[in-house]
Amino acid sequence: MTRSKRRPCSGADRALALLLATICWLAGACTAPSAVVSPPAQPTLAPLGIPALPQTPAEPAQIYQRIAPAIAFIETDWGTGSGFLVDMGSQQYVVTNSHVVRPFAAARVVFPNGLELLDTPLVDWDLIADLAVLGPVTTTIPSLSITEGQRQPVGAYVYLVGYPGESEAMPQPTLARGLISNVRQWKNAELTYYQTDASTVGGQSGGVLVSADGQIIGIPTFWFGEPGAFGLALLTADAWPRLQRLVAGEDVDGLGQRRALLDDATERITLAVGDVVAGNIDYANDVDIFLIELQEGQRIAVLVESMGLDPMVSMGSTKASEAELEFDDDSGRGIFGTDAKLAFEAAEAGNYMIIVQNNTPETGAYLISIQETPGTEPEAESSGS
Repeated sequence: MTRSKRRPCSGADRALALLLATICWLAGACTAPSAVVSPPAQPTLAPLGIPALPQTPAEPAQIYQRIAPAIAFIETDWGTGSGFLVDMGSQQYVVTNSHVVRPFAAARVVFPNGLELLDTPLVDWDLIADLAVLGPVTTTIPSLSITEGQRQPVGAYVYLVGYPGESEAMPQPTLARGLISNVRQWKNAELTYYQTDASTVGGQSGGVLVSADGQIIGIPTFWFGEPGAFGLALLTADAWPRLQRLVAGEDVDGLGQRRALLDDATERITLAVGDVVAGNIDYANDVDIFLIELQEGQRIAVLVESMGLDPMVSMGSTKASEAELEFDDDSGRGIFGTDAKLAFEAAEAGNYMIIVQNNTPETGAYLISIQETPGTEPEAESSGS
């Protein structure tokens, strides 16, 4: 279920969305998520399961024969995707993308040898990095090795193994070949992605990106451009520590439990300059509202970044009408060119609201950050003599 970015909503849709947001604010029913939890220092990764091939190019058939047995086909009531088998501690788990399984608490998992595991339970998901872990599972299939590995340069040959556009009930994984065409970073989330021209379409999400010498180097997550044009794979060096923390029961994305629609029913968060906070659009037309206190003339930049959403942000006084809200859609650019960035100057001292929405009905996580911009001169309080 690899996702592409969607077109922005129309002006009419946007006006209606802002009206709903304002009504939601007045009713006190909108929600905002919790702050990002900074991850601890990442441990050195130890090889697990099948050892990687020597640091020399291998034949595609050899790579496929070694990797394919551990590549899982994952199915829910909403669609299909890919996953792969790993060892964590003394048990085996299946790793995939969160958007492949969300919002379900279990999934059907099938391996190429015909092993079918119905209702494999969800351990947890990381909505910022778009990761999920299913299991534990019991199989005789050797798990894949996950190591930090050597950073791949642009131009290196790579392979994608997964289940693109699959419709069979008991399928076999597909092998695709391409190049590392770019390396892209989401700096605030501390996540790095390989961009590849290996044909990437829906269904490959959660599979593996493999180097020419047989190392697992990435987890395919998104595609962009025309279907099959370019794919993005999260580096395993970034993913593996987060996956281990999920299995350990940690709140990796800082969003808490998000398994029911009302799991984000918390008080509105008050932000401050310098904050970087995680949020999540939990359902279609969900609205997150934040508060910030500003001084007269204070200028800030509000940035909303996401890999799975096309976010939009609006801002105004808590007393503002819809027409008085300032709005931005894509000025933040980002990897897909759809991040929102709004420059705002406070007309007077007081509380202001920041409204985050998505341009499409899709759900997903985002980061919102607040920075003070040059030229800000907050009015100093006068002292009596």
